Amino acid sequence: MNRQVFFDPQRKRWKRLRRILDLVAVFSTVILVLFFLNVIHKQDLPELLLPLPKRNYKALREPQETASLRAKSPRPVRRKTRRRPSEIPFNSGEGLRAAYYVDDDPGSYASLKSHIHQIDMLFPQWLYVTSADGALEGASVAQYPARLYPIVTPRGVLGVDPQNMLRDLIAANHEDTEIFPMLSNYNVLTQEWDESVGPMLNDAAARQNLERQLAEFFAANPGYRGLNLDLEELPDDAVDSYYSLIEELYRQMRPKNLRLYVNEGVGADNSELALLAQNTDGIVLMNYDEHEVSSGPGPIASEDWFENNLKRVLNVVPKEKLLCAIGNYAYDWTMSIPDRRSRQKPKVLNVDSISVGEGWQRASDAESDVYLEGDELNPHFAYDDEDNHARHQVWMLD
Repeated sequence: MNRQVFFDPQRKRWKRLRRILDLVAVFSTVILVLFFLNVIHKQDLPELLLPLPKRNYKALREPQETASLRAKSPRPVRRKTRRRPSEIPFNSGEGLRAAYYVDDDPGSYASLKSHIHQIDMLFPQWLYVTSADGALEGASVAQYPARLYPIVTPRGVLGVDPQNMLRDLIAANHEDTEIFPMLSNYNVLTQEWDESVGPMLNDAAARQNLERQLAEFFAANPGYRGLNLDLEELPDDAVDSYYSLIEELYRQMRPKNLRLYVNEGVGADNSELALLAQNTDGIVLMNYDEHEVSSGPGPIASEDWFENNLKRVLNVVPKEKLLCAIGNYAYDWTMSIPDRRSRQKPKVLNVDSISVGEGWQRASDAESDVYLEGDELNPHFAYDDEDNHARHQVWMLD
């Protein structure tokens, strides 16, 4: 009797085939799991050994008399006593150091972690006022899109230190770094200084609302030692009200042993500086932007300009109330390249505000040497973008 080739009454072949199918299913499942894990972790694909596109940049050489940059960082000096930083008069030989911190830059935390042992006073950018009613706000900027949220709510006071990262970092390193949250009118949604701060300052009720919420914030966070105030680009009719806010805050915070430090530009006149010296624990002098986005290219804070600002301010402000803020950024001015036969001067086409790291990267891309220009002692380099027929002048403050 003829039997079919695939006839298997005892199902022996089916058992072997079932084992093979089970193994294939397990293997396929493992492959899918690994694939989804890679997608979740967002691993970058390799460059496939393809050459990166080369931009048509041409470095501009500086005159021979300018020295190429070969700078060394000074050896850090720690405080001489173990007093709390906020209890030590400024410029009294203790070597106090203050630093700013932002949540929206991943490199900021890494830098803080590396240098926390050198920092006595930390000003994290945590508090905002962007509404005419003076409501105190926090910002979630570590994730996109950024959002603002109320600090003082009917349910209580919300936190501003994500996962208590800064507090835990300071404790883990056994440091006595003090935290002074910064309050500004910078709007993280529009990336601009908010103009609604003007009506808020001119409204006594709105100012009192802001002051009340700040008091609740510090009562809920006794570990914070005070406030750094940085309201900028104020309308002219709100300047007097701004100084009223400062006087009111200082009067309320001083009995609670909370410090008030106020940022002020070097363009402030002597009367404004004298008023701040009387109604703050310290003036943070923003000693930079000699050249900036609305000017032509040039040093951000040349040596003579920097020193002369300090000399002038110290004639008005006691040194015990002065903190000198040093910039750490760069500007890249994009300039036109006039025809050689034309007598027209180069025009500013665009200005990029960039980090020092981005400045060094652009110098590397253009294969341009970075120089300390003359007596200004600000790093500088230039290059031509021949594709766009534009010249770049880059000044850094490092």
